[in-house]
Amino acid sequence: MKPLMWDLAERQLKAKSEVLRRQAVNTLGTLGLRNKRIFRLLLEMLDLDPSKGVRVEIIRMASALRMKEPSMLRKLQLKVEGEGVLARAAAKALRNIQNDDQKLTRWYGSITPIPVRQTPWVLDTQLSLSPDSAPETPEESLSDVKIYLGNFNTFAWNPIM
Repeated sequence: MKPLMWDLAERQLKAKSEVLRRQAVNTLGTLGLRNKRIFRLLLEMLDLDPSKGVRVEIIRMASALRMKEPSMLRKLQLKVEGEGVLARAAAKALRNIQNDDQKLTRWYGSITPIPVRQTPWVLDTQLSLSPDSAPETPEESLSDVKIYLGNFNTFAWNPIM
C-alpha cells in the first residue's frame, strides 16, 4: 500500500493544481521520502513553485521529518533572509530542527540510543547439562542442551517533541 501512495504522491507533485501539490507534499511528510530523486524535486520546487502555499508546506515537511541534509538547511537559511510567510516558516523549521538536537543532548547527554535492559535470549530451556546427567549419544545432547545466545541490548528511542 505504501508504494502505491508514494507513486500517487509523486504524480501529484507534478500536477497543475496547487491543492493537489500541497496534498502530495503532506502525504510525503507523513510517509517519508523514499529516494533522493524526490528530495531533489522538492528542493527544486522550494525555489521554483509558483504557489507560496506549496513552498510553505515543503518547509513544514522538512521540519516534521527533521531533514538535516546540508542542501535543505542551506535552502532554509536562504529563505530566512527573505521576508514574509516563507521567511517565518523557514525560521521556525530551522529552530525546530536545531532544538530537536539540543533537547536530545540535554536529556540524554548525546544523540545515541539508550540501553533500557539486557535480555538473555534462550532458544531451548528444557534441560541444562550437569556432570551427573551427561547424555550417552551426541543426538541426545543436542535435544537436551540449553542454548544460550548471550545478552543483547535492547534500545528504546524516544524522541522528545
